[in-house]
This record gives sequence, structure tokens and C-alpha cells, in this order.
Amino acid sequence: MGRRDTFQYVREDQGAPWEPAERPLRSESRDAERQLELLTRRVLALRPEQRRGLPVGAEAREAIEVLLAMPRTAALARQTRRVRLLLRMEDQDALRRFVDGVPDSGAADPAVEAWADALVSGGDALQQLLIDHPDADRQRLRALARGARGAGSAARRKLVEALSGLGLLEGPAGDPAPASEEDGDDAGPGGGPPGA
Repeated sequence: MGRRDTFQYVREDQGAPWEPAERPLRSESRDAERQLELLTRRVLALRPEQRRGLPVGAEAREAIEVLLAMPRTAALARQTRRVRLLLRMEDQDALRRFVDGVPDSGAADPAVEAWADALVSGGDALQQLLIDHPDADRQRLRALARGARGAGSAARRKLVEALSGLGLLEGPAGDPAPASEEDGDDAGPGGGPPGA
């Protein structure tokens, strides 16, 4: 027996066999959805003054503002999906470039970061900090430093927030912060936090 010819669809206007469009792989579409979800989260995390320059249309901008003003209810998930759908129709590359170009508001001062590193590593950094800033809460700083040693970034973030409230201009061991170079303080020979 011979081979049977398979049926082919032919479009009337072209006369050529119709071939189905090639669909993307499931993993590719899943990755694209994950990227869109991350982009949506990053857009929603922007401060209001940073969101003003978003390269999105009026409908997407309005949906974002509505979402951010909503209380935590079941409608929040629905509005989040709506924002994600609207952002899918926007130029995602332009959105990524915009979000990547926005400075991170959570970035701490280098002096604060140096103090946090010194406190987490232990030693006499807490004593030195309390000499320079006697109004600091000793127990709270000690507890935050102890918690940041074994825990993840959330505990360290709390320590950095507590240190930011002290108005630190220098790191441990007299390291001047980059913003205070005009003070004329000389950095010590180490130039970094203890143990660095």
C-alpha cells in the first residue's frame, strides 16, 4: 500500500498551503511572565516622584496609582493582574531602562555601611560608636548587631536603618564618608572598617 497524502489547508487568496504559526516554548513564555512580574514589582516599588517619568500610557499610569492606593483586599490581586496586563502592552525594554536608571533609594551612606559591617563583625566597634554618639541606644544596637550576624538581609537592613538615624559622618576608625571630605579629617592608615 502506498502512502496517503495528508490534507493541507490552502488559503483562498494565496493558493499556498497554510502552515500554523510557530508558538514559543512553554518555558520561554513562563520566563517572560516572570520577568514581567519582576518588572511590575519594581515599577510599583518606585516612589511617587520617581514614577512621574515612567514611559507608560495614561491608562497604565492610572491603574498603577489606583493599585497603590488600594487597601489589602481580594481586589488587590485583580488590580495587580490588570497593571501587569497593561505593562505587557507597553515597551518593556524602555520600562526596564527607566527602572534600572532610577537610583536606589534604599542605598545607605558608606559611613553607615562601614559601621554596620564593623558592628556585625563584633569587636569594640559598639564601644567606639557609643563614645562618638552617646545618645545611641546601646541595647537596641547590640541586639540588632547580634541578630544581623546569623540572619539574612532583613536584620541587617534594620541595623542600617537604626544607624542612619544617628547622622554618622565618619565610619569606624575615623574613616571620613565621601560626602564629608571637606571637613579636613584624615583617614587613618587602615582607611577601612576594622577587619577589612
